[in-house]
Amino acid sequence: MSNKKTKKFNKNIEQIILVDKKYDLIIKSIDTNKNQSFSEIKKLRLIPKKFMDKEANKIIALRKDLFIKENTSEILIKLRNLAKKNNNNFVKQNIYNLIKFTQLSELDKKSEIEVLMNKMWEISIFLENNNIDIIKNKIITLKQKLAGLLEESSNEKEIRETVTELEVLLEKFLELTKVNSKEKEKLLSQLEKDLKNNNGNISKKTDNLRDRANNLVKKIDSFLNTQNSDSDNKILKKIQSTYELQKKIIDQTFKKDESINKKLLLKQRNVENKIINFKNDLLEFLPDSEGIIDKIIKNSRQSEDNISNKNFDIAIQNQRNILSEIKQIYKNLIKNNFSEEKEDEGSSNKNIGESEDDQYDIPIVFEKNSLNKIIKKIREMTNEVQRKEKEKKYLKSLLPDF
Repeated sequence: MSNKKTKKFNKNIEQIILVDKKYDLIIKSIDTNKNQSFSEIKKLRLIPKKFMDKEANKIIALRKDLFIKENTSEILIKLRNLAKKNNNNFVKQNIYNLIKFTQLSELDKKSEIEVLMNKMWEISIFLENNNIDIIKNKIITLKQKLAGLLEESSNEKEIRETVTELEVLLEKFLELTKVNSKEKEKLLSQLEKDLKNNNGNISKKTDNLRDRANNLVKKIDSFLNTQNSDSDNKILKKIQSTYELQKKIIDQTFKKDESINKKLLLKQRNVENKIINFKNDLLEFLPDSEGIIDKIIKNSRQSEDNISNKNFDIAIQNQRNILSEIKQIYKNLIKNNFSEEKEDEGSSNKNIGESEDDQYDIPIVFEKNSLNKIIKKIREMTNEVQRKEKEKKYLKSLLPDF
C-alpha cells in the first residue's frame, strides 16, 4: 500500500514573467525534519501577461526596463515624466507616492527594485481591471461565447463558469460607468434571483441555468444598446452645441464691431476647445474623420488670427468653413451610426415626403432656409433704419442681380 499523499497547490506567477521564453521549472520541498527533495525538471514556455490599457502598458515597459538594467534613478525620472503627462489622477497620485516612498525609505538597491517592481505591477493591474472599454469588450466576447455554448448544448459546468464570469464583469461595468442606481439595482437583484433559483433535481437545475444564461445574454444586449444610444445622443448634442455657438460668432463677426473683439476671440477659442475635448469620442464613431476635425481646428485658429487682425471678411469665411465641416460630421454620424437602428424601428412607416432630419430623435439645428427666404431677410436688413450705411452697402453686395 502506497503512503504517497497527493497535494494540490497553485500560485499566480504572472508578476515574475517578464520575457517570453522557455523556463526550467523545479519544485523544491522541505519536510518537517528539514530534509529537502527536488522534482524533475519540467520545461515550460511562459508568456508575459498582455495588457490592453495604454497607461498600464507604459508602466509595464518601464518595469521590464528596470528588471533588465536595474537603474532605479532612471526609472524614477521616467515615472515622474509619465505622471506629469498623465490625466489619470489615480496614476499620478500612485506614481508620486511611489517616488516619494523610495526616496525617503533609504532602502538598499535590491529592496528598492523589489518595491518598484511590485508597485508598478499593482498600478498596471488596477488600470487594466478598471478600464471600462476593456471590460465592455470582455463582456461582449463572453456573451458571444455563452450564446454559442447555449446553441451547442454544451455541458453545464462550462455554461455556469461563463455565466458567473459574465455576472462579475457586468457588475464591475455598472459600478465603473456609474449607471443610474435604480437600473443597476434592478439588474443586479435579478442576477441574484437567478443565482438562488437553482433548486430541485438535476434536470431542473440545468433548465434554470440555461434560463439564467439566456436571460443574461438578453440583459447584456439590452443594456449595451442603451449605453450606445446614450453615447450617440451625447455626441450629437455636443456637435449641435458647437454648431450653435459658431453660428452666434459668425453673426457677431458680421457686425465688424471692434469693441467686442476680445469676446469674439474667447468664443472662437471655445469652439476650438469644444472640438478638441470631444475629438476622441467622435473618432470612436467616425474613425476616418480626423482630417475634417483637424480642418475645423485649423479654421478656428485662423478665424481667431483674422479677428485679432480685424480681417473680418476672411474670419467670416473661416467660420463658414467650420459650419460646413460640422454639418458634414453630423451627416456622417447619422449615416454611419444611426441609419440601421432607425430603419429597424419602422421603415415601413416612413413617409416619402418625410425629411431626413425628422427621422431622428435629436433635434437638428442646421438651417433649411431656401434662397428666397435668405434674400428676403437680407433685403429687410438693408432697410433697417438703425443699420450703418457701410453695413447696408455690404448687405446689398450679397444680393443677386435679378
